[in-house]
Amino acid sequence: MSPIRSLAAVTLFLGAWTSSTPAPVPAAAPRAITQPIRFAPPARTAGALVMAADACSLLTQQEVSAALGVAVEKGQPVVPNSPNLCGWAPPGGPKIDGKKVTLFLSTAQQHDIGRTPVQGIEKSPVSGVGDDAYYVTTPGFGTAINVKRGAKAFQIRVGGFPPDKEKAIEKSLALLVLKRL
Repeated sequence: MSPIRSLAAVTLFLGAWTSSTPAPVPAAAPRAITQPIRFAPPARTAGALVMAADACSLLTQQEVSAALGVAVEKGQPVVPNSPNLCGWAPPGGPKIDGKKVTLFLSTAQQHDIGRTPVQGIEKSPVSGVGDDAYYVTTPGFGTAINVKRGAKAFQIRVGGFPPDKEKAIEKSLALLVLKRL
């Protein structure tokens, strides 16, 4: 995974843990910090509940192997301690142009924001998948399918194939994920 995509995944993950309301500060707090700082846990909104799911539990090793036509290892979090982004690759790990799958769990709001037109990035609708789905093709990064059903959303990205084959595999895996959401 490129450093930019890794940073984007970490940023999205950390965004789910931020709170818009700062913790109250006691009126008699001393100037120097002499006690540990306590942070309130994030509010449990619908988006936070979606983000709490485990992406690696939504596709099996056998399903991904069958879709790619090669044996893959068990899905592993791409970002340590982040259950929202999972990757499957053949033994030895992912290769730049190798066959692989990533699944990123997001929210309906993130899905809708992703529809915003961006120059140089192609977005095309996909029928028969969830409440709303579209392919996004980014030069240098390939294609991905973004899917929304209710308040839940996700993105599947397949690598190592010609673009039309990647799209077909992404759609078939998206239909499997929808069965488990």
